Amino acid sequence: MSDQFDDVGIAWRSLAELLTDLLEEAPEGVTIDVVDDRIGDEGPYTQVIQQEDDMSGEWIWLVEASSTDFTSVQTPPDTYTTLRELGYAPPDDENPNHHQIVPAASVTLNDLANLMVRTLRDGFSARLTDVFAISPDFVAHEVLAARSDLMAAITFEDIGLRFRFN
Repeated sequence: MSDQFDDVGIAWRSLAELLTDLLEEAPEGVTIDVVDDRIGDEGPYTQVIQQEDDMSGEWIWLVEASSTDFTSVQTPPDTYTTLRELGYAPPDDENPNHHQIVPAASVTLNDLANLMVRTLRDGFSARLTDVFAISPDFVAHEVLAARSDLMAAITFEDIGLRFRFN
């Protein structure tokens, strides 16, 4: 899986590193939303949730990218093509978001973080200058406090844990 999601670009690598650290500290899952003024509070998001597969008992990651049911943003048609290229299945009766299931044993946390970045950057045309919100926010506070190398690159907003890269 690494080869498919490795190209996040130098400027986006800091965000991928932050998400990798978050996934390590919050293995049940992480969500990152784009909440920029140009998009609004119901912008696109991606999330990964670790869960046990009901059938096999193996641990899996459910990786989701928001559908238009949960955002206030019009999704350009090429977004759907990009999401398919990144391995997402379209929304269906069981999952209202674009989604994919990844066996936990076949993927690293860095792979998942890179997929999240590619989903936002390539799929939803997010920019590093957009405002991002991460949850769980209490874990994100702890991770950011430990990552002093990122603090110079991040500008915090006034509501919750919202930030943008400078």
